[in-house]
Amino acid sequence: MHINKYVYIILVLVVFIGIIEIAQTAGWWSTSGKYTSDGTKVEATGKDPDEVKGWMTLEEVAGAYQVPLEEIYLHFKMPQDIDPTQQLKEMEAIGENFSPKELREWLKQRSD
Repeated sequence: MHINKYVYIILVLVVFIGIIEIAQTAGWWSTSGKYTSDGTKVEATGKDPDEVKGWMTLEEVAGAYQVPLEEIYLHFKMPQDIDPTQQLKEMEAIGENFSPKELREWLKQRSD
């Protein structure tokens, strides 16, 4: 029996991608880092600044680390009317030297 190579390639891709999609839909596989292996949402606890990720919101981080939003805005020279529900990675161009990495560093210095 001879299978056309194009049909074979398409079949392999469909099976491969299908398995990944099924696993992600079922919650068995996550590549975002937003969920743990058991499906629990990763949240900032306020204990370790290294847990702050770019997909988290400024509001989440400020609440977890008990930092007033105004203090973050002031330190990074950000406008006061920024939506705190935006993801951190979306706010990088707004403030002076603001990035998730810089926010983590500032939170570490602040806690010392």
